[in-house]
Amino acid sequence: IELKKNSDYLKQSYQTISLLSSIGKKITSNLEIDVIIEDIYQGISSLMDTTIFGLTLLNKETEQIEYKYYKEEDQKMFPKNISLLDDNSYFATCIYFKKEIRINDLKVSDKNSFIFSHHDNTQNIPKSLIFLPLFSEKETIGGLTVQSYEKNKYTIQHIEMLRVLGSYIVSALENSLAHQEVSTLNSLLTRDKKELEEANKKIAHLANHDTLTSLPNRRLFKELLQHVAHNCKRQNLSFAVCYLDLDNFKPINDTLGHKFGDAVLIKFAS
Repeated sequence: IELKKNSDYLKQSYQTISLLSSIGKKITSNLEIDVIIEDIYQGISSLMDTTIFGLTLLNKETEQIEYKYYKEEDQKMFPKNISLLDDNSYFATCIYFKKEIRINDLKVSDKNSFIFSHHDNTQNIPKSLIFLPLFSEKETIGGLTVQSYEKNKYTIQHIEMLRVLGSYIVSALENSLAHQEVSTLNSLLTRDKKELEEANKKIAHLANHDTLTSLPNRRLFKELLQHVAHNCKRQNLSFAVCYLDLDNFKPINDTLGHKFGDAVLIKFAS
């Protein structure tokens, strides 16, 4: 009987470890944060009651806990951010102190700035709750919560499973955030490179063209003339230069003004 019990326990433990490993591999196989979080939700839902599921990330600059995902009875919701220093928030306490919280019979008298402000009546207030901080050796990045309307829904084993998945989740989220940062930097570099190329083109154009008519200026003319002369000399060919002059242009400026004279030059150049 004892051997049978041990055998069943080991078999169940192996199945649980295999399942956790499979979920962990799926979580860490993507870099898109929305896909990662959805995989986290689906994976944890296969292990325990996720009537309510939430995942948050910590914004260190603003000291705000930002909800990235929140579902209640399969309905996506968008809760407000929570201050990391909110004494009435289980999430804030969990993340600030890097402390797991497990409650199996939440009382209405218990204070929580989010839970009780979120529900109009006490019938659908979660009775069982787990809050798990997500942190690596370097820093805390956020937390997750699973909640149920029923009492005594979560055991120590559920906490242990979430701890195991926590390392996968942190790794996946850190990789995703790093990927986002690299993508943002690449976008900025691409934009700056494009702007620099456009600026260089503009500078080159201004250096070789008249600012009013956009025709090639004397510098570019001399360069092109030398190039043509060199090619013609090498191939024993002849070339000609056409010279155009505008007669009586000065009276236009004197009588109608330089603005009108510029318009004439632009029209002639086109």
